[in-house]
Amino acid sequence: LSPLDHGEKHRGAIRTRLNLEPMIKIQRRVAHQNGCAFYSLFDAMGGEGTMGRWARSKPRLVGGDLTHVSKYGARILGALIYKALMSGFKGHLDREARR
Repeated sequence: LSPLDHGEKHRGAIRTRLNLEPMIKIQRRVAHQNGCAFYSLFDAMGGEGTMGRWARSKPRLVGGDLTHVSKYGARILGALIYKALMSGFKGHLDREARR
């Protein structure tokens, strides 16, 4: 799993921390090179700028640190992970059925 979006305040706005996307790109590449599954929570939750959008949502989906999700945000992330796992499992079952 990649990290979530991490926000930081910059000139009165909330932006994604600058080092986050390059780090996720490296994680994805290393996972692929080693035959590991990789799921980008960053992309699944909305990509760049998500923490700003989630901080302005009602109910608020992130904490004041712009790093951790609230209980409402956790429910959304849980649902995203569950759907991805079930989709992958269905794909596996479909491939097995074709053998």
